[in-house]
Amino acid sequence: MSVLVVTSLGDIVVDLFTDRCPLTTKNFLKLC
Repeated sequence: MSVLVVTSLGDIVVDLFTDRCPLTTKNFLKLC
């Protein structure tokens, strides 16, 4: 899974490793 962060300076693609760290991924998506 990946997330696209759009900024005024350009786009950033963040790869999320849901199989390795599911809780961290869940927290990241909740805070987005």
